Amino acid sequence: MLRYDPRNATLTFNGLLPGVARGSPLLTEVQAFVASRHVRSLPAHRRIDKRRVDVECSHRRGALSVVLRVKGAHHAYAVRKGVNLVGEIFTVLQASYPEYVWEAFGVPVE
Repeated sequence: MLRYDPRNATLTFNGLLPGVARGSPLLTEVQAFVASRHVRSLPAHRRIDKRRVDVECSHRRGALSVVLRVKGAHHAYAVRKGVNLVGEIFTVLQASYPEYVWEAFGVPVE
C-alpha cells in the first residue's frame, strides 16, 4: 500500500515485502540496493536525486517498507522515482530470490 503523509512529506510503500526476517540476506541486499539509488555513478533515469528525495528502508514486524522523504515541491518526482524503484526491487527479487517471490506473493518461479 502506498501512503502519503503531508505533515512529514513522506511517501511510504508500507509492508512492501512481507515475511522478511531481521538480519536475513534478503533484507540486507534490498537495503543496500535502495541505498545505492543515490549513487551519482548511476544513469540519471535510475538515480534518485538526494537533493529532491531521500529514500530508505524501514523494517517493522517482519515487513520491509520503503520510505521516500520529499524535499521541497518535488512530489511528482518522488512518486515517479518511487514507483520505478519498487519495479526495480521486484526485478532484483525475481532474479535473486525467486522462492521468496513465489512464497510471499504466489508468483510462479518460472
